Amino acid sequence: MSLLLQKNLDSVVYIKSDRGGFGTGFIIGIRMGTNASGLGLYSPFLVTNRHVIKDTEILDLTLNTQSGCHTAKANTADWEVSTDGCDVAVLSLNGQYLNDIQSAENLIPEDQIIVSQENFLSDVKTGQEVFLLGFPLGITGIEKTYAIARMGIVARNDKELIKEGIFYLDIENFPGNSGGPVFVKPSVFHFEGEDPLNHSKLIGFVSAYKPSQTQLYDIRTNPPTPKMVIEENSGIALAIPAYKAVELAKKKIERDAMRHRSVSTPQQKAVSPKKVIK
Repeated sequence: MSLLLQKNLDSVVYIKSDRGGFGTGFIIGIRMGTNASGLGLYSPFLVTNRHVIKDTEILDLTLNTQSGCHTAKANTADWEVSTDGCDVAVLSLNGQYLNDIQSAENLIPEDQIIVSQENFLSDVKTGQEVFLLGFPLGITGIEKTYAIARMGIVARNDKELIKEGIFYLDIENFPGNSGGPVFVKPSVFHFEGEDPLNHSKLIGFVSAYKPSQTQLYDIRTNPPTPKMVIEENSGIALAIPAYKAVELAKKKIERDAMRHRSVSTPQQKAVSPKKVIK
């Protein structure tokens, strides 16, 4: 039995820039209320790293659908980016558009995300096993955007790192993984006084790896002359807490609501938030 929900796998989006770069994104749903049947209504947002969309204008977004995949274009000017230096960017998606291409179910609802700093520090423990989804080296499918799953652990999570807006993972990630979602692995094992984690939760997304550097010398000289530095993947990854993306998305929703009120324009339904996949 898989420990990852299929909708979590299908929420992952392959991002390719008009300059040849590529990365990973994923769709989250900000809860806006419930419908007449009591089901949650969500405003969809695409999340990735700020550096994935940097220095480009047009992005190709390949989303999973019920029958395969669908590619749409997005202008980087439409993205919201963090102003506090955090490596996060979000794009408000058109809910009706997702319905039309049969992709509306492929999102991670806010209920499945650790959405506050307080809960992140208390619930995300060093040593917890995690899954990372993404497209390392641009590896993806043809019929669908089949994400590659890798497994690791939370290497470090504490107040010092949270002040920087990051936490560490012991997991290998490569170019193309940037923006990939990180889920904590469900487990029936737990310490006394704690509740078991019986389903995967989104805790963050990968930003980069910590490089390991080796200085090479020319020993034909005396003393040896520094020549070049070799940089390797240390296996330690920097990740952004998921609540950072949730906060940015909610600020976007609040600004849009204020703008609508100021011009006396009725708000759109939560199931079909504003623009912006074209």
